[in-house]
Amino acid sequence: MGKFTDALYHLNTSIDLYLKKDADNYTINFNRKLACAYNNKGLVHRDLGEFVEALKYMNKSLDLRCDDATLLEKERSRLAIERSYSHENLGLLYNDMCNYELALYHLQETLDIRNINLPPNHHLIAQVYNNLSRIYNLLGNPLKSFECTEQALTRQIQSLPDNHPHRGTMYNTLGEAYYSQGQYSMALLNFEKALNIYQSARTRSPLLEAIALSNMGIIMKVQGNYDEALKTFINALSIIERERPRHPDVARCLNNIGFAYRGKSDNATAIVYFNRALNFCKSYLTENNEVTAISYLNVASELNEDQYDLAMEYFQRVISIYDHIGLPHHHNIIRCHIYCGHFYRKIHNHQSALACYEKAIFHCEKASFPERHSLWIEVYTNFALEYYLMAEYGRALVEYEHALQHITEESLEIPRIYKSMDLCRRQIIETDVRQTMTFILDELAILP
Repeated sequence: MGKFTDALYHLNTSIDLYLKKDADNYTINFNRKLACAYNNKGLVHRDLGEFVEALKYMNKSLDLRCDDATLLEKERSRLAIERSYSHENLGLLYNDMCNYELALYHLQETLDIRNINLPPNHHLIAQVYNNLSRIYNLLGNPLKSFECTEQALTRQIQSLPDNHPHRGTMYNTLGEAYYSQGQYSMALLNFEKALNIYQSARTRSPLLEAIALSNMGIIMKVQGNYDEALKTFINALSIIERERPRHPDVARCLNNIGFAYRGKSDNATAIVYFNRALNFCKSYLTENNEVTAISYLNVASELNEDQYDLAMEYFQRVISIYDHIGLPHHHNIIRCHIYCGHFYRKIHNHQSALACYEKAIFHCEKASFPERHSLWIEVYTNFALEYYLMAEYGRALVEYEHALQHITEESLEIPRIYKSMDLCRRQIIETDVRQTMTFILDELAILP
């Protein structure tokens, strides 16, 4: 925290000096310096996770950088570029706040300004396309995300060396897009490229390295390598807590550690980390932040049968938060219905569980997930298990077959699904044998 305190002290001192109107060129030059100081102060508050304060100072910076038609063309263009930085930082801040509509607005403003005032292949234009790609990916629009990434890559190849940190950020964004499509090998390849660039950069950024590590850990978790994922998440957490102690990335890392422990079947430790994440969110984030929703979802998924009311309350909060931020069919809404189904399974309410999985299918269809997305498999296998527990083995077998239609060759679920299908077939045969034997015995009983 010390470096943030020092930064705020020096920025406040600068702002106080700039506000003293004792220079002849105050209006032009000092306004620019004051805008820069406000912008930098906003960035510090963003790193601290103090988004309301960050928003206040970034907006002050933007106001001071408004267009001035009285300036010479060169000075006016320079002012426009500075204004684009304010819009870009506001876009990234609104992304952190999960207000994706305003994030897109400010990033589009950034792009429009830079397209007018910079060469077409400038790396700062590539940077905006990269940021737009991330927003579109979060909004569940992978085609638009890939389109923006292609625009970014085309410009970066022409304007930046291979080991520039911005190239690393582009690979990281590309990895996120591949991950959202269920293409985990391609995602991991791009995250590794990003990490290698960050680690070889002349000026290393621990925070960027931590983000790449965290993303690699997510792929390891999906691929079932929970021990390596856990080490990676813990490493990332130690960096993020040092660099951004109140930022949502801290809660994201805590949740990821919980997922790794859950994968190792250590649910007791998993819920400890999920609760730590939720408490962090309650202390430092708004109720309608997406990370808060994720934390509610993870805690609810680990609650016991005697905590039914609390679980249902948390599930409803998740749905309300995603409705509030305009993502009613987000993949975590689908997971919310899946986990709610798990809870009903615990209390042997199979019909309510099936109703939850029906809702999950509805949202999968509305979200237009690709055919090979892992959520299709997750929903159908849960349908199958529910029918199996209801002794409806034929219907369970049909649901497993549906799951196989969506599976990728690299999925770890393939042997598990085939094993479950064999169990269903065995139960069908045993049921037929029992019914046949019962019929024969009944017939024998009525013989004279």
